[in-house]
Amino acid sequence: VARGPVAEARTPSRAEPLESAHAPLSGFVRALDGSGQPGLRVRFEHELARAFGRSPEDPLTISTAQGEFALPWPERAGRLTVEDDLFATLVRPRVDGTPLLHAPIVVVVPARDYGGRVLDEEGRSVAGATLEITLLGSFVQSIDVGDVSVHLLLPFAQTSSDEMGAFRFTHVAATPAATLVAQAEGFEPEAVALPEHSSANLEVVLVRRRDTARTLHGLVLDASGRTAEGVQVSLGDATVATDGLGRFALQWEPWRERGTLRAVQAGALPAELALETALLASAPEAPLVLQLGAAPLTIRGRVLDDAGDPVLGATVFSPDTTPFGTVALREGEHSFLGGTTVEALLTGRAGPWEATLHAETDGEGRFELAGLLERNYALFAMDSRTLAGSGRVDVRGGDSDARLVLQSVGPRAVAGRVLSRAGTPLTDVRVTLGRSFAWSPAGAPDVTEWVQLPRLGPDAAWTLGEPSAHTDAEGRFSLAPVAIDGTFLVLQGPSIALSERVPLHAAEKLEALEIRVEASARFEIVLPGAEEADAFSLETPDGRALPLYIEVDGAVISAARADLAAGRSGPVLANEGEWVVVLHSRATEVRRRALFFPAGGLHELRP
Repeated sequence: VARGPVAEARTPSRAEPLESAHAPLSGFVRALDGSGQPGLRVRFEHELARAFGRSPEDPLTISTAQGEFALPWPERAGRLTVEDDLFATLVRPRVDGTPLLHAPIVVVVPARDYGGRVLDEEGRSVAGATLEITLLGSFVQSIDVGDVSVHLLLPFAQTSSDEMGAFRFTHVAATPAATLVAQAEGFEPEAVALPEHSSANLEVVLVRRRDTARTLHGLVLDASGRTAEGVQVSLGDATVATDGLGRFALQWEPWRERGTLRAVQAGALPAELALETALLASAPEAPLVLQLGAAPLTIRGRVLDDAGDPVLGATVFSPDTTPFGTVALREGEHSFLGGTTVEALLTGRAGPWEATLHAETDGEGRFELAGLLERNYALFAMDSRTLAGSGRVDVRGGDSDARLVLQSVGPRAVAGRVLSRAGTPLTDVRVTLGRSFAWSPAGAPDVTEWVQLPRLGPDAAWTLGEPSAHTDAEGRFSLAPVAIDGTFLVLQGPSIALSERVPLHAAEKLEALEIRVEASARFEIVLPGAEEADAFSLETPDGRALPLYIEVDGAVISAARADLAAGRSGPVLANEGEWVVVLHSRATEVRRRALFFPAGGLHELRP
């Protein structure tokens, strides 16, 4: 297909920040058709520990006749939402203290309530089924709201059925095309069209999944011999949970020849069975039996400096964890499938950022790492102020007298500039510090060439939240003196799609660094015809696919394509440069055109 000439990017006035942090925060409340919604309570909800809450000091106002609103600029990060009995909030724009590139749009829809029961084919209740109100297809989609397109992170809502198979959704925000999807262990998933109005009498019938020659049937008992409900069971990838009678049925892949079948539940050492043994015949009436152990182990110890004095606030960490499999992880109000470790499950902290064991020392330099197995762990430590480090120290689970001694080194000041590859200074880049230590995960248990979740290595590294610095208008930053051996900088900000990790070297001029990074271009694609295409992708001039990055609900999602709703995309990020926009209508390529994607601002591009 012939490639067209490079088109100039049209950069409207909103490519500049909309307002400073001292001006009012102004925006709009709209319905799906783009119409302004008057008389609604617009509230700011603050963010704390990846969740949202309300407090009396958070700003609150009422939308005007045209749906406009203005609030005092919030003093902390959070989101905007609407509080109303009849309307529910579909899109809640995030505010993090940085200047906005366009006016935030809060999208509302009529609130709906749904309820019903989940049954099997014989009319029996299915307890513990997961139910989601969502849109079929990708978990990131776009919708047209008047003259703009906004991103949605799906599902809209999720819940579980109780012991009677009953479920309920209250005050749900969803688009008219939303679908109810139900899933349960041992059953095929089922999608049910939702009625336009609220209903309390929905019925979802699940069909039991048929066993195959690759189905392992098992029973999990606790340490006292009682059946254990809700235990996660995995061979290293897919995971199932035991039912109310402690039973599970797990499919195994025909290529898998070795590994360990594990049953894991918080508060007890796992039950384990070698795959060779697990593959012996099993059936519902003659299941494999896995019995959980006693309480998990703990490592306790102290971090000292080279003079033997305790170090307050040192970070002790270990990436030397035991891969488990893929489980449902929660991030704020959403859940997704991701890899986790045995140790994270044992402590009940199987979140998306809990793959590494970590603790902070108290005033006596003491630390404690919990949820451990009966095995050796490689530990590392570093002073959060100077980045003086210690490691590797091998300590066995259950040890109560571990000692890590920080190596004293001469600290050096770090300062410089952050520029794009093209030499453009990058403003408001947050610069933080981290340190890495030589370490190989090759000796970690049950690492196979087939699967390992989450990935380990290639070194032992930890990034600190503080100290930090922000680049100024010239891209300049400055940090206090720190140890250099193994130290790296982490760069994050609106001008960088993902974070950049930059190692420091003692031979460099550390007080006059010039750091060049892949700056991000933030843009919206606008087509001349609303029906011309429903998605787009990017390629290099020689035809290689480029990833896109979509910001939605505080996360940055990597995607091969981005949706076009009514001929327009929501804001998307890609690396700065000259790329080829490929337009798609379903599975068909419509056309392509080369464009230049500039860094900074929010640019409207018309291929």
